[in-house]
Amino acid sequence: MRSWKNSQNNHQALAFCGGSFVEAVHTAIEFFKYLATAKTRHGIHSPFVYNFLEEVLYSQKEFYVFDELFEKRKQLRSDPSTIEVTDFGAGSRAGLTKTRSLSGIAKKGSPDKKFLKLLFKIAHYYDSKNILELGTSLGISTSFLASAHSKSKVVTIEGCPQTAKIAQQTFDDLKLCNIELIVGQFDEKLDSALTENGPFDLIYIDGNHREEATVHYFEQIEKHAAKEAIFILDDIYWSAGMTRAWEKIKGHKNVSVTLDLFRMGIVFTGVKTPRYDYRFRF
Repeated sequence: MRSWKNSQNNHQALAFCGGSFVEAVHTAIEFFKYLATAKTRHGIHSPFVYNFLEEVLYSQKEFYVFDELFEKRKQLRSDPSTIEVTDFGAGSRAGLTKTRSLSGIAKKGSPDKKFLKLLFKIAHYYDSKNILELGTSLGISTSFLASAHSKSKVVTIEGCPQTAKIAQQTFDDLKLCNIELIVGQFDEKLDSALTENGPFDLIYIDGNHREEATVHYFEQIEKHAAKEAIFILDDIYWSAGMTRAWEKIKGHKNVSVTLDLFRMGIVFTGVKTPRYDYRFRF
């Protein structure tokens, strides 16, 4: 997005607020801080970061596969069918009831269009070959990651069997054959996934929204990541705990550059560039 529309972003911030009233207040306060401090591409001296802004974040390039991916997303967002959801994480945006509609999960549990495009563009621009996702949900974000390169491999872990079943159907409908879906809790499945499939060069964490768990998963995965890797963390301002987790991850010794987009935080590790934390309008 090249222009900065306060009304639209205010609406997105309200939509982003989830969970308890306390968490919603925290998100709102952090959003106004973001508005006051976020930058544009102008005045950025790092060639590495400037290239990211020009070629990825603010790029207006569209890809033919977007139409098919967004059509599938539209179908899920209008599907009234219900499933029994087992939620092992914290702060599910699909609501607190166990029986949930696919439309509700798709609307509340996956990123907005511009962030889905961003996932694709990151995987495409950096030619990501081995991708890990924590939190498959209905498979929408997974499909964007997997569609960036047909020869890449995406390993995605989902705790809920019924949700994973719908995700697999999503992959089948889109004829995506480069995805390995692992069903089970992160704490039970992550270690073997890392050992058997690593090193990963792109990691998308959108699962357990607890501070300790988020930091733990980052540190665990970082040990099995490629020499130069990209981590994308969703919902970094969902709660005070998630914000603390984001700050701790920013301070990790192997982190080179971090980009704060409010909804998502992007972390580059092992990159030879001056260490800096950026906050950009998006």
